[in-house]
Amino acid sequence: MQLIGEGFSSIRERVEKLEKFSRGWRSSIYRGYWEGELLTFKVASSEEKIYAIRKEGRILECLLGLEAFPQIKLLGKDFIAYSFIDALPFKDYRGDKVWVLKSLIKIALFLDSVGINHGELNRIDKNVLVGEGKVYLIDFERGGFSKKTHNFTQLLQVFRRLNLIKKEEAVRIGREYRRGRITLPL
Repeated sequence: MQLIGEGFSSIRERVEKLEKFSRGWRSSIYRGYWEGELLTFKVASSEEKIYAIRKEGRILECLLGLEAFPQIKLLGKDFIAYSFIDALPFKDYRGDKVWVLKSLIKIALFLDSVGINHGELNRIDKNVLVGEGKVYLIDFERGGFSKKTHNFTQLLQVFRRLNLIKKEEAVRIGREYRRGRITLPL
């Protein structure tokens, strides 16, 4: 990962074929080529949002080298950039969703084990990308480092919402998981 002591407005002219493809509440998303590599640029939408973008950069730095997460390349004053992920949002994916959900369980358990809270794992429709036999979890700007994580229990809420599990069963599994009394077969 390369630290850049400049804001996005200072480097944008050096990004080739730059195009904006999304805008969220905290950031605008661009893609373009930096030194020949296609990257996604996530730029804070205002001064107040810079903290969240930089926090996401620190989280992604800890996840560097793990293929289920964006691979951060640049960290600037008000932006991060990571390798472009050629994949579909979960909501648009038409393949085997059971495989995706099983992969998400593994991802959630891993994040819980290393003390990283995603913060919005209950929004898999937009925070999960699926492509070429891989599942990616993106958008860590609401995340953080914590001894008490909620990734797996948030995922149980998703399973409940999708009617894959009954409320009582989700509550039971969540409690047992928190107490360390269950191991999950994957």
